[in-house]
Amino acid sequence: DLLLATAGRAASLWHLRAALRSAWAYAWAALPLVAGAVISGTAVGTWLAACGLLLLYTAFWAVLCAVLAAWQRPGEVILASLLGLWALLAVVLPALGRQAIDRAVPLPSGGQIVLTQREAVNAAWDLPKASTMTAFTERHPEWAAYAAVERPFEWKWYYAFQQVGDQRAEALSAAHTQGRLARDQLAARWAVLAPPVWFERSLQSLAGTDVDATLAYEAQVRAFHAALRKFYYPKLFRNEAFDPKAFSELPQYKPAR
Repeated sequence: DLLLATAGRAASLWHLRAALRSAWAYAWAALPLVAGAVISGTAVGTWLAACGLLLLYTAFWAVLCAVLAAWQRPGEVILASLLGLWALLAVVLPALGRQAIDRAVPLPSGGQIVLTQREAVNAAWDLPKASTMTAFTERHPEWAAYAAVERPFEWKWYYAFQQVGDQRAEALSAAHTQGRLARDQLAARWAVLAPPVWFERSLQSLAGTDVDATLAYEAQVRAFHAALRKFYYPKLFRNEAFDPKAFSELPQYKPAR
């Protein structure tokens, strides 16, 4: 009674109590986030944005709890309803979405891609060398004049069939990349229905660990490998001497920030 008299209205007291509990929950959730960001040297703007996302996420659950708390029902009914909503939004909808998206957008597995590439590479040892070099020069015609293999083993033939193996798996790899991108786009739409998924995806985007960042990294690696081939192929196919000074021009991998 004393508290109610001081607050003036019962609603004011409970609103204040709910706000304090929400603020306390936010503080405890933000503390490890900020501590980890400081220890890892994360840019201030990045961890401030993460704290802003956490504030929105905390506010969502706080408002949801406040709405149900205002429902004129026994406490156990309200509690069961909150638990049911949490299970629906944090467990059921994400799981259903994942299953539906995986079924809607099938894609080849990474194991299938690796197996295709390795089978092509292993089979090349038993194939006529001319067939390997023909498949190689179809994609790299600039080396057709140097494609003859006259000895039982030559390095240009060895690296040519490695590249041919990559070419055999290229269609599967492209389908895998496009499928992941399509799945991610569908997941972004589904995340509107599941705030926990939206929050997770938002943090991944800030951290640079989302699907777009992963695909960009893979593209950088492919470009780096192409630069290495451009550096080594003249030496392999023209039998150029490996001058140590030439290695100052060896491409260096520099990931984009």
